Amino acid sequence: MGLVMVAAMIVVVAGIVLYQQWFPGVNETSGYTRQTLTAARGTIVQSVDASGNVEAARQVLLSFASSGQVESIYVQRGDIVEEGQLLAELENTQQRLAVMRAETALATARIEAIPAVVREREYDLQLARLNLERTRLRAPFTGVAADLRVDEGEMVSIGTAFMQLMDDSSFYARVFVDELDVSKIAPGQRVSVRVNAAQPPQVAGTVVELDSVAHTSGGVVAVPVLVALDVDATVGLRPGYSASARIEVDRVEDVFVIPLEAVVQTGYTALASVIRDGQERIVELTLDISDGRNVAVLDGIEDGDQVTPFNYQLFQAVIGSGRSGWDPGLPAGFPGTGR
Repeated sequence: MGLVMVAAMIVVVAGIVLYQQWFPGVNETSGYTRQTLTAARGTIVQSVDASGNVEAARQVLLSFASSGQVESIYVQRGDIVEEGQLLAELENTQQRLAVMRAETALATARIEAIPAVVREREYDLQLARLNLERTRLRAPFTGVAADLRVDEGEMVSIGTAFMQLMDDSSFYARVFVDELDVSKIAPGQRVSVRVNAAQPPQVAGTVVELDSVAHTSGGVVAVPVLVALDVDATVGLRPGYSASARIEVDRVEDVFVIPLEAVVQTGYTALASVIRDGQERIVELTLDISDGRNVAVLDGIEDGDQVTPFNYQLFQAVIGSGRSGWDPGLPAGFPGTGR
């Protein structure tokens, strides 16, 4: 039994020594010891976290407007194509012949100079050219041929997917914000997006649009939010990559910043214990936003104040006593009460 007590005393002494080494800035007041820190001015940013996926500015699946056999493909996967560029065409001998005949008929009608016939032949030529153009597939915008799904010689019908065209001039992240937080989101807010598969993984962004319809998945209701990404220095960004976003919804600068655990909230009153001019006192605080770890203090803290990050005695005196409001008559002997 004696050896056990000696061992226990050694453990306690060792713990005290380690505590003093790890927390050299502690302050000892009225018989109890706790850590303090100097209140400093800084910036507090309130944010909302969300996750989703990367999207290209535009990404469409192209298909022919006519059926037939694929005669020629003029691009390969990964090629950069310009708006209006011919990508592929079907076997179109009949359509080209129809255009030639319509051109000849129009020329003859103009020689005969019969206005009604001329207009009719002009319409015939327009229709023939339109049918010919339907056998050709052109790029609707400048982008990358991301995927080819048909080979030369293959038969296709109207609407058969031929290739995927992606506009990689800009990228977006579509993230899902919880329904309880969406009221804080607005276009123009700054966003920090992390895409682990990209280099560098951290990308700046801006909220551009909130979806008008909420989505439900796994019992969670969320609203899609579109974030425009600044990708000037980002390499390897691809549609479909997972993205996590931190949307800045509020910010205050040049305010006193203290840990949340230093604040004891009772009713509508926020209290903290500070050491000011060598004396410990309880002060009432006017608070602003919090980032989940620290809180901005608008009033109640002064330059040079030492704040107790976690004041157990203040917590017990105010909260543990069951008071619903701040009673200045705190327990006798508590520092700062003057009692």
